[in-house]
Amino acid sequence: MGILSKLKHIFSNDITFNPLDATSIVTPIATKSGKIKLDCKVTVPEGFGFALGHNGKVLDCFSKGEYYLSVSTLPVCCKKLKIHKIDKNGKIKKSFKAEAYFIKASPFDFDFISLNKAELGQVSSGIFKVGLRCKLCLNVENLSLFMSALLTEYSYLKSNEAEKLLRMFVSDYVVSILNKYNFALFEFVNLNFAIENTLKGELGQKLEKIGLKLLDIKDIRYDLPRKSQKDYEENLKKRDLERTDNPTKILPTEIEQNEEYKPFGNIKIEKIDKIESVSQEEQFVDLNLEHLYDDTKK
Repeated sequence: MGILSKLKHIFSNDITFNPLDATSIVTPIATKSGKIKLDCKVTVPEGFGFALGHNGKVLDCFSKGEYYLSVSTLPVCCKKLKIHKIDKNGKIKKSFKAEAYFIKASPFDFDFISLNKAELGQVSSGIFKVGLRCKLCLNVENLSLFMSALLTEYSYLKSNEAEKLLRMFVSDYVVSILNKYNFALFEFVNLNFAIENTLKGELGQKLEKIGLKLLDIKDIRYDLPRKSQKDYEENLKKRDLERTDNPTKILPTEIEQNEEYKPFGNIKIEKIDKIESVSQEEQFVDLNLEHLYDDTKK
């Protein structure tokens, strides 16, 4: 960049963003005096979105492309901030106060460690705590919903605060899901795939409500009570070895991934084969035959 280009960039009111400068899922952009100039141009690069916020509220959002921020392109700002109205001096507004953010709008991995542990089990059979560590593959599907969820907690966002808030949201979601199904301890130890399947399905539904799409959950690890953690880790090693030796093999825990898990606390329910119903007349005949058989033995 030459000297003239640098000077032009310094004095320009246009908002640009280099993807290499992204420091977070949501990167705040400093503007002159914290104001947005009307009729300035915003360039949103591939794989990103752009949003304006003010006082804990999300305003207008934009996807990839070039936009001129004016009354016609900022309907939410007009409604919330009245930028289309003449000021006290009878002049048309040339700028307005707002925060600017560039949001990652392409799939990204999020290393998750639960902040809180779920308390599962029953008093009669024992209470235990479970924590979760995993890698979530996420994508921001709805910029407005996602930014609304973040700005509900803070009036404005600093760099890397989006990750902190997302970890808090997911922690609360995971605890509520595990509490709802109250999986038994032996299910975690024995790597029952129904737990992972349930987590992925229900967590995905909860994340959709804040504008995120859950693409995948990888490297799931549970933090269990010390006595059970050792057996759990050994089962993990066995499973990983089986996958390494034969990548195409379907493991027993993965066969039941489409089966619905029934919450039952700490009680193990055995599957019982279906017994065909017998009519009362057939029962009566069977009883008479039994008596007849007993009489012949006498």
